[in-house]
Amino acid sequence: MKFNCKDPLVQLLKEYGYNLVLLPKDSIKPLHLLVREEKGLLTWVKDIFITPELNQTNALLDEIFIPDSQAYPIPQPATAPSDFFTGRSADVDVEASIELMLNFLDVPKEKVTADEKLKIKTAFQSINHFSFTFDQSASIESVSTVILDGFLRDAVVRDTVGNTFREWLEHSQIYIVTEVIKGNSFSMKTKEDDKASLEVALPKIKEILAGKFKGHLELANQTTIKHKGDKQLVFGLKAVKLLAEKEKGQYRFKIATASGLAVRGDEDFPVEVLGVEGNFVEL
Repeated sequence: MKFNCKDPLVQLLKEYGYNLVLLPKDSIKPLHLLVREEKGLLTWVKDIFITPELNQTNALLDEIFIPDSQAYPIPQPATAPSDFFTGRSADVDVEASIELMLNFLDVPKEKVTADEKLKIKTAFQSINHFSFTFDQSASIESVSTVILDGFLRDAVVRDTVGNTFREWLEHSQIYIVTEVIKGNSFSMKTKEDDKASLEVALPKIKEILAGKFKGHLELANQTTIKHKGDKQLVFGLKAVKLLAEKEKGQYRFKIATASGLAVRGDEDFPVEVLGVEGNFVEL
């Protein structure tokens, strides 16, 4: 993908404390865990270790820790952002744009052949670049970092947790998702010179993808394709680092806090920049 740390959409999300999720998806929830491996890549822990469907409320937290004095933290119901923002990405080349479009449309990779992708590219004819934006359909799900930190302070690692995961815990390589922002509507915009090509391309693309996506794909105006789908896709997330400290031969856990601050509220926990080449995460 062609997003980078200077991209306007990346920078806008960063201003609000979010990491851009490069490939938005509906499966990301607060309390999901990420691991930073030695080579610096972030991986979904649940995709490596867990086969059955997880409890969507507690994600992986209850798979790893046994509570002591405090119950598992519960994510808050989705709410609309109090200060809603929109932003547009920099220009993305047409091949990467097709991949992003298919992802936003929630089209499974196995349902689109290389030949069909070529036909989509051909349908765009002279169009070389698109920019993307999420429309005003956003909502936020979050969990209190103060409650999470209180839970972790006395929590005990389950006996069933394997050695590899224990090493990640002990080396403070685990991150906990604390907030996600998501939406079900996006737009892809081209330049004014390309409007004639776009009007011709859209019917062809609908025909190629017939039956492979849900929702509506239509022209918002002469230079913009808009999609409104059934699923809320997460396009930004916040995460905190899980720190391990050894006391009397036993590991205790807490969340990283901003240097020199007493813990008084959620704002005392810093946003963790997760991207290795910028402020985005490819999951």
